[in-house]
Amino acid sequence: VKVDVGGVMIGIRLPTPCAELVAQARGEENLFLNVTADSVIRLLPALVITPKEADEIIERVSRLIHKFLS
Repeated sequence: VKVDVGGVMIGIRLPTPCAELVAQARGEENLFLNVTADSVIRLLPALVITPKEADEIIERVSRLIHKFLS
């Protein structure tokens, strides 16, 4: 898994296509994310995100990815 951070856009490249994660994220973690290039999760957090909110998003997205890849 490779993570690229630039500005407030975060891209997480997975080793497999992951379009189905969009629905899983919404249903299981109440997150809205986008999948591009077939295997890149794109997150666009608010510019004013707090450290606590960032930690929560990381925890929830990590849980989702670990479940998906296992």
